[in-house]
Amino acid sequence: MPCRDCVTLLCNICLDRVFDTVGVVDDVMEEIERVGVVRARRARLDAEELELLAAIAADAGDDRGVAEELTPVLRVSTREVERRIEDGRSVVRRMPRLHAAMQNGEVESYGARRVLAVVGPLDDDIARQVDGLLAERLVDAPETAWQPGNLAQRVRRLVEKTDPDGQVERARRARAERKVELTPGEHAMSSLEVSLPAERAGACYSRVDAMARSLRHGGDRRTLDQLRADVAADLLLGRDPGVSPPEAAAMVYLHVPVDAALSMVDDGCELDGYGPIPARSRAKS
Repeated sequence: MPCRDCVTLLCNICLDRVFDTVGVVDDVMEEIERVGVVRARRARLDAEELELLAAIAADAGDDRGVAEELTPVLRVSTREVERRIEDGRSVVRRMPRLHAAMQNGEVESYGARRVLAVVGPLDDDIARQVDGLLAERLVDAPETAWQPGNLAQRVRRLVEKTDPDGQVERARRARAERKVELTPGEHAMSSLEVSLPAERAGACYSRVDAMARSLRHGGDRRTLDQLRADVAADLLLGRDPGVSPPEAAAMVYLHVPVDAALSMVDDGCELDGYGPIPARSRAKS
């Protein structure tokens, strides 16, 4: 049996290691809390910037020269300055509760922009109604509710409930803006973005994903991300991707209430992975 002194020494070593570990954990937790403080500070600064830009726009009117003057100050493109000015106008004038959330350190400019993109087509009164409803929903909401994507999803549903009659017209206007954009990247790479109606984009992705998975199951060593990219490029360029699309490869799941299916109403349809879409979109897809 080990001597008592040896056992005591081993116990002390173990305790020292435990205390060292606890100290490291405490340090990490303190650093995590500081990250939260920095995020909240950034949100408040974003709110202040939008306020200033809205005030400048109110004083200068629609003079494009103001955006050009601000371009070197903000160190972004003139187009981005114009977007920020419009965001400032909208959040200050139409979304005061969202503005207050920014001032309280809850929402940064990116999250606010996601919300503003959803309420953009609404008239001022309806936008303020959505703003108030969103603030009510977020009072006891979990931290994840403040994530930009979740905010946008929640606002989509509020817009549908607040202004269901306008859903079809909003979708029609948005569809008129469909486009393809090429963005140069780094290291001899670029991004190709296709903006499409949600149900068509979902069907396109499902088809490409199904073909990529068929190749993968057939023994292809490329990753699924690589396969999806290569299959999409082959299809666009008219090349044979080396696999036929499986049955129902372009399937999307759309939940349609009976009254919408009978064309009695235009709302209530839900596209999996996206959210509400107008019933007339279902008919055209």
